[in-house]
Amino acid sequence: MPVMLASFSCSLLLFGSLGTPSVPVRTLSPLVSAPLRGLAPAQDFEELDLWGPFDKSIPHPEKVLGYSIGSRITTYRDQERVFNELEQAAKTKIKRIDYGNSTLGLPLRVFAISSPKNIANLEAIRKANEDVALGKKADTGSLPTIVWINECIHGNEPASFESAMMFAYNLVAGSKAAKSLDDVVVILNPAYNPDGHERFAVYYNSVARGSAQSYSYEFAEPGAVAGRFNHYRFDMNRDRVSLTQAETRQEVKLFQTWRPHIYADQHGQVENYFFPPNPMAINANVDRDRLNKWTDILGRDAAKEFDKLGWSYFVRTDFDLYYPGYLDSFTSLCGAIGMTHETDGGKWLHKLRSDGSDVSLREGASKHLVTALALVTSGAENRRELVASWATYKKQNRTGEIAGKFQRVALSGSYKELQRFQNHLALAGIESKWTSEKVKASMTGFWSGKAEEVELPAGTLVVDMNQENGALAKSLLEPGSDFEPEFVKNQLGKKSTAPEGENYPGPDSTEFYDLTAWSLPYTYGLKAWHSDSRPDWKFGEPVQNLKASVLGKAPIYILRYTDEDDMLAIHDLLAKDVRVSVTTKDFEAGKGSYSRGTFIIFASRNEEDLLKKLEAVQASRKVKFETLGTSYPDGGGRFGPGNYNTVALQKPKIGVVFGSAPNLSAAGYAWYAFEKRFNIPFVAINSAQISRALADFNILVVPSGSGIAGNSKVKEWVSNGGTLVAVGDSSVIGSGALFNLDEGKDETRSLPGSLFRAVLEPRSLLTAGYANGAEIAVPVEGTSFYQPKKSGGTVVKIVAEAERTYLSGWSWGEESLKAVKNSVFMHDEPVGQGHVVWFAYDPMDRGLWPGLGKLFLNSLFLSSAR
Repeated sequence: MPVMLASFSCSLLLFGSLGTPSVPVRTLSPLVSAPLRGLAPAQDFEELDLWGPFDKSIPHPEKVLGYSIGSRITTYRDQERVFNELEQAAKTKIKRIDYGNSTLGLPLRVFAISSPKNIANLEAIRKANEDVALGKKADTGSLPTIVWINECIHGNEPASFESAMMFAYNLVAGSKAAKSLDDVVVILNPAYNPDGHERFAVYYNSVARGSAQSYSYEFAEPGAVAGRFNHYRFDMNRDRVSLTQAETRQEVKLFQTWRPHIYADQHGQVENYFFPPNPMAINANVDRDRLNKWTDILGRDAAKEFDKLGWSYFVRTDFDLYYPGYLDSFTSLCGAIGMTHETDGGKWLHKLRSDGSDVSLREGASKHLVTALALVTSGAENRRELVASWATYKKQNRTGEIAGKFQRVALSGSYKELQRFQNHLALAGIESKWTSEKVKASMTGFWSGKAEEVELPAGTLVVDMNQENGALAKSLLEPGSDFEPEFVKNQLGKKSTAPEGENYPGPDSTEFYDLTAWSLPYTYGLKAWHSDSRPDWKFGEPVQNLKASVLGKAPIYILRYTDEDDMLAIHDLLAKDVRVSVTTKDFEAGKGSYSRGTFIIFASRNEEDLLKKLEAVQASRKVKFETLGTSYPDGGGRFGPGNYNTVALQKPKIGVVFGSAPNLSAAGYAWYAFEKRFNIPFVAINSAQISRALADFNILVVPSGSGIAGNSKVKEWVSNGGTLVAVGDSSVIGSGALFNLDEGKDETRSLPGSLFRAVLEPRSLLTAGYANGAEIAVPVEGTSFYQPKKSGGTVVKIVAEAERTYLSGWSWGEESLKAVKNSVFMHDEPVGQGHVVWFAYDPMDRGLWPGLGKLFLNSLFLSSAR
């Protein structure tokens, strides 16, 4: 029997002994190999050791569905029918736990599956596990292993979505599950990303014929479908640092309640199946020795099952565990043995491998089923040692031992900035507190990298690492995380694997899977310090000054610009047809001094309901307007609010170019920012209709992939006064584009998402809202870095001369510094009467760079104020 048929057929029996299904698989393409037509009868393989026999009173998922799993992609509704039936038929073994709703309103739920005794005592088990994690209880001997299986975070990887139904069925109906489930509580999330899955499932089912060739129509997933992502087109397996998406936040909250000991995130699709051990780099804060030990044990157990079935697989390649935004790394930092499983069948009903063999959706789901069941078995067999290991890791977190010499972080800024930061940490289960009095301390500065004597005011935000999630806190906050010495040596040696200048076959590729820098004090742009101790400071309630001012009638109203909420308040006023101006220079009025970027509202130029509008916006955006009784500068200053340096702002009419249907640009980040972070209305524009749309807008946001840079009508629109904001789209620069920037001549190997210090141009209005000398970190990646134009226009650029130009992540040393320094991050180009503002990197990317928010807002609303 060919291996291809054997592995496929073995997968069928693992789904349960049904004999020949009553509903045939959809007819396959004539080019699909003959042995794969239909499903092989299960009785041909009775000698295999299965989790059955099965309880016939519990309905088989395929009988509920009315078709064989793998013959189409199951929709959320049909998966829901299966789980409803299983729960009704096996109430003592499975319990549904709802934990929220997706962005589009689909229920988010997990299912706890265990023995009847454990299900009856489920809350007591959860509470006992919590008590151990918090140090209220030391004995772990009676605790079952909590194994969390996560399915379908990427909606167009449906093998795990299909596998979830059969996994649950094997556990609640299979007679061989009983022994393991006495010692294991399974938490099964069958659909982490239902919105993305439904987009993909409905589209794919509408065109699928079961063809296995990659040129088949069903292989071309339109960009607008993009089932991998959630509603806002975020990759939620990168969202555990920024924690922006509703699905992420709700699942993390539930995860922190259950504190599982094993967490497997099941994906697809690769050439062969992957399960851990992981390759380097592994985040140092997970306790690498502990993680490597357990992933080796669990990986070997999975390998035994695959070896029995003749299935191929690989380990220690590609899927690292460095960036804490992945599910596997985030959960490992919280104490679980976190892991990723990647199956080799799953996006399509059938696919030809590179060797010509066929891999099916059903086979891919079968493999996920096998690895999930293996984890249950392993979790039961290793219960005592595994749970004790988890308890020790939790204790090392609570005592601060896990954090080594990184014991305390102190952050300084406005109350609003620090409150956002605190709320962000709380989403991750990280505690912070406020100083109640001024403190003098010796600490190391994040921005200087040196020991400093600092005087911290009352209201400083402090994060200590001696807490339950101290390892996670350290990972998110520390300036940079250590790479393994062997990993560093390997990466530095890649260049020498080929002669200088050789392109083919060229040097070995580096082994960075994703970003290498994310330190939150940098991404928020906050002043911060860290220390190797936790002195006894006094803590209390935060020092706030957010009480709204009581406004009366006045000739002039002022709003100082220090926070993004101030700019958003101005947007709201402009949208209400209030006439607002901004000053491009510092000025004086009465006895007060005001910075450039201060907003001015003259009562005489507005309608009688101005005060009512101001009060409404002040309350909704939590800002503080001031009143001025005179424009006269009592201090003898030259500039006042009536000076020619005060410029009127336009009422914004914003369009975001979403691309040309059915393709979609990288608009998701801006989409989310406008709707959820800023609460600003916009219109999503079809780039194929851009010429018709232009007259309706004065601001265009152009993400990468929009495809409009060479449009002559767009150039004309900008010249006539429009503002075009290009975020990470280099097609707007260069010969024949909207303007030209020269690429630097110094070469460097590609930077994998690092952080560098940048300087703001104080003469540009687009840097308003930032304090003079404010520290700012910007993300840098790739190999292309553009130089400032001699004619001007640079708004933000990488620092040219500083001790710490490079801040965090991976750098190739002097090679990278030479190429990156002085390069442009943000450029403002006058084009006729309008402006093009270009960001080298999308400041809204992943919601990961909150400190760049004011720059993005300024590009929208202040570009026309010249």
